[in-house]
Amino acid sequence: ISQISNLLIPVVSLGVSFAIIRFGMDKKPDRSAVFTNGLVTILLGFFLMLLAWPLVRLIPDVAGYIVLVYFCVLMSCLRTLCTQFVRARMINRLVAIDGILTSATLFGGYILYINVLQLGAVGYILAIITSDAISTVFVFLAGRCWPYLNPKKFSARLWREMLRYCVPMIPASISFWVINASDLFFVRGMCDGYGGRSGNAWVGLLNTGYFFPSIVSTLGQIFYEAWQLSAVTEEENRAAFFSRVFRVYACVMFCCAAGIIWLCQPLMLAFKHDFYDAWQFVPFLTLGSLCTCMNLFLNSVYVVFKRSTGSLYTMLAGAVVNLVLNYLFILWVGPIGVAPASFLALLLVFVLRAYSTRGLLEIDFNPTRLLVNLGLILAEIAILYLGMPGAFFWNALLTAGVIFYDRQAVGSMANLLLGRFFKRKKA
Repeated sequence: ISQISNLLIPVVSLGVSFAIIRFGMDKKPDRSAVFTNGLVTILLGFFLMLLAWPLVRLIPDVAGYIVLVYFCVLMSCLRTLCTQFVRARMINRLVAIDGILTSATLFGGYILYINVLQLGAVGYILAIITSDAISTVFVFLAGRCWPYLNPKKFSARLWREMLRYCVPMIPASISFWVINASDLFFVRGMCDGYGGRSGNAWVGLLNTGYFFPSIVSTLGQIFYEAWQLSAVTEEENRAAFFSRVFRVYACVMFCCAAGIIWLCQPLMLAFKHDFYDAWQFVPFLTLGSLCTCMNLFLNSVYVVFKRSTGSLYTMLAGAVVNLVLNYLFILWVGPIGVAPASFLALLLVFVLRAYSTRGLLEIDFNPTRLLVNLGLILAEIAILYLGMPGAFFWNALLTAGVIFYDRQAVGSMANLLLGRFFKRKKA
């Protein structure tokens, strides 16, 4: 139900959150018009979703939770509208506070609805709705969004420009959802009885396998949300600026990925014994998360030049390849096959974006460094899957090799973070 809600969100909002932050950072449009247009778009999309109630009920598993799905979609759209708008106004500290608040209220909701009230799956969805609702009210008031809400400021001309930019992001978002969520549906539908486990049991293992790769994705998302502001506002020698940041960013992400793959087996001991086998999904899911981070970086090029169609075509190609590879790889190696299928699909997206963005910005990707890092990590994965004696030791050496190879970029990032920490501490 949560995944289906995530699929409906970009459709209902018409992807307007992408336009909010991009047009909100421009100097020309009235920010009141941007915010008001965004809210009108979401309310219109939600009204159309209400009219489509009979069709939404036909989605598998939704009928029994349809009211919760509607509230989940609406609250998520409104929260994203407010957070993207304050981010466009460079109020980043509030966004950070809201992230902490949202995590705390979501965790508290899980305890209240699932542990205390024993509401099960309904409680899980209610926790998400409550957390998003609290976040929306908090950001709307603390970020002083209400002065920008003015129906008289609605601009049909600006609305057309915003829709022209954000509508192509709807199929792009759906394609991204396909790459990330279709794995669960393929495993559930094709792997029932495989290895003596039910399809749902394999889904449980796959979900557990996402846990550690999500660390890489989260770091990349945090960086992207801050980076896209700099990407838009930095106008002098933009190509050199993008190249320098990409080199440091990619190297740091490779080091994180190498460390997670090295430690995935011992870290899985933190879960129940039945979930230990989920480590088999971790290596390629981690590489997929790494590719997602680099794809987000290149998406910022499309954001800068307002070429959202580039995001659409590249992500759509990745989604189609992912669906085909999911089916073939599951037939070949079983449920574990969805992990390399997702990695290869996301790698294709990166290659396509690296090529297509060259017409907009000449970024130096340093392919030799990328291939060396990828080769070292693939060696780690091979050692794990082959079950070589002393695998932990050999992968420790390979991880150290990745860090040593990228030491300059890692050192630059460390100096930057430590410099800011000590500067603030001294102040």
